Amino acid sequence: MTEPSAKNLPRRMVGSGCPALCDRRRALVADDEPAIGHIVADWIGRAVPDAQVDYVANGRAALEAFRQGHHGLVILDLAMPIMDGRQTVEAIFHICEEWDWEKPFVMFVTGFAPPDFRDQFLAQHPECTLFLKPVFHLDLIRTVRDHLVLRPT
Repeated sequence: MTEPSAKNLPRRMVGSGCPALCDRRRALVADDEPAIGHIVADWIGRAVPDAQVDYVANGRAALEAFRQGHHGLVILDLAMPIMDGRQTVEAIFHICEEWDWEKPFVMFVTGFAPPDFRDQFLAQHPECTLFLKPVFHLDLIRTVRDHLVLRPT
């Protein structure tokens, strides 16, 4: 695994022993259904105009985007090609541990979540939450606003 570039690490004070903080102005949306991914990204952009929202179509692309942006919020579909949402978040959390980065808040937005995922995985990961499709956009936006930093108006 390659090391993060220096430009990705300014949020940590050198020698502080504290993890590098996520960029809470950035959200990453990964969904293999482009229409859904773009709708979610659009909702976020309208609700949080200062946010930078990146969209990708699969888990591997999400992992690469996260390595570059250390997003404060990651929104994943559970069922995606190449890497599913669960594999993606496990890889993201591994990167965070390896590079001493703060973990992002993760929202799974999916049409189906197996009982073991709901009962075990989510119980073990308080930094993750689940929304079942179709999702009510105001619930999603409320959670997004709770986890992104907004510029005071």
